[in-house]
Amino acid sequence: MKYLISCILTLLILNVATAQDTPTETTKIKKTKSKQEKFIMDIGLDSWMKTPPGVSTQWIKSRRFEFYFMTDKAFAHGHLGIAYGLGMSFTNVNSNATYSNGSDSLVPYQGISPSQNKLSTNYLEIPLELRFRTSPLHNGNRLKLSVGAKAGWLMQEHLKFQDGSVKEKFYNDSNVNPFRFAYIARIGYGKFSLMGYYGINSLFKNGTGNTIIPFGIGIAFTPHFGGFTE
Repeated sequence: MKYLISCILTLLILNVATAQDTPTETTKIKKTKSKQEKFIMDIGLDSWMKTPPGVSTQWIKSRRFEFYFMTDKAFAHGHLGIAYGLGMSFTNVNSNATYSNGSDSLVPYQGISPSQNKLSTNYLEIPLELRFRTSPLHNGNRLKLSVGAKAGWLMQEHLKFQDGSVKEKFYNDSNVNPFRFAYIARIGYGKFSLMGYYGINSLFKNGTGNTIIPFGIGIAFTPHFGGFTE
């Protein structure tokens, strides 16, 4: 009898020791990663505001192309997100502007109407957005709104002039501001959006007498990759 009791006690002690040595399994919660608007491409029309008297742009001939690679950090069940990224913008604005003799101030051409007077600027840009979106609707598409700002560094610029048989191209205008800051907004559904931007600082450096503010509107294409998945 004592032998039986001793065996039972031994088994109980071994069972408790084994239970204490066994690691407790925990449930791993997987975090979802947003795949919304990882790539954005847009085409649009650009123009200038706060131009000197008489200076105007040709809206239809002033075009822009941009593309961005973005990272989206989603929260609030995917209805909100903060996104940032890196991209390039290529802007061409046609105008009737030229420099006044002996100064850096812009004035309209006098006596001629060039068929092309295009200022081209290429910027490396960093956008930052706050995003709002609905739950997936038809075919997984969402209503979406993004607002934010972007900072750009001028990579290259040139002016292309054409008047009849006269064709000229000028590079590295020292008056163009090397940095650009702008507000940005986008609203749409699914893969397509209406987008716009409005400059915060002048296109030209301080001290030139030109306080031109660039702005533009366009259509953005933002392919989605199946919503929020691991």
